[in-house]
Amino acid sequence: MKDEAWPELSQESFFSGKVTGGVDKYRGWVLLPEKCWAKQPLMVGASSSEPISDSAAFAALITDAARAVAAGAACGDLPEEPGTLLPPRSEAARPASDGRVCGLDGFSVRGQVPADTEVLEAGQRAPADLWSCTVALDDDSRGPVREDGFMTYTASRAPLLIAAVKKAPGTSKGEAPDGREAEVVERTRVVLPCAQGELHLASGSGLQYLEARKRHPDLPPRDTYFESFVKSATGAFGCGAAARR
Repeated sequence: MKDEAWPELSQESFFSGKVTGGVDKYRGWVLLPEKCWAKQPLMVGASSSEPISDSAAFAALITDAARAVAAGAACGDLPEEPGTLLPPRSEAARPASDGRVCGLDGFSVRGQVPADTEVLEAGQRAPADLWSCTVALDDDSRGPVREDGFMTYTASRAPLLIAAVKKAPGTSKGEAPDGREAEVVERTRVVLPCAQGELHLASGSGLQYLEARKRHPDLPPRDTYFESFVKSATGAFGCGAAARR
């Protein structure tokens, strides 16, 4: 299952629990039970050419379709309707507080962005089963570059979604930036073991980062942003601290 098949995290209403999926204004998806998977996660998706006005009804429709597919394949049971939908990220971009970027205590991008550039943030309240926050620069970039932002951070505690992430090609046992053992999907995408379940953390650079690197070649590599994010996110999402070995 490829990432591009999923709705944009900042625009989707997400639900997890007995059924996991998400819907936005035009598309929706529901993961089939893990017993239905073979070599990769499987989901049921639907799309509409017209904007969807009732997200809950759309989610229930796709859930019912996924339930029928799972029942037909005798690979698991799903409820008729999903649980409570987590609203999409709707907060407007606002100035970030140094030392608490994206609402994460101890999270800072000082020294990781061009000097004298105001940093903006837009994200959901942490912790949540699915959380994302985009950091942008209040500079002269325009159009899709500014809209794409500088860096986007994502966290998830939804078990079935994490199971799907771990099925990504190339995932292997490795080490997270804080030193603990982890399932490493990519250098900036890991699944951490926690006392109360696993935690998926990821970061991705936006077009603003690529443009800023051209103007400021001394900006840190992408890994640096992920390392500082992991340190703060593990605390916010109840995943404890790990001593480096």
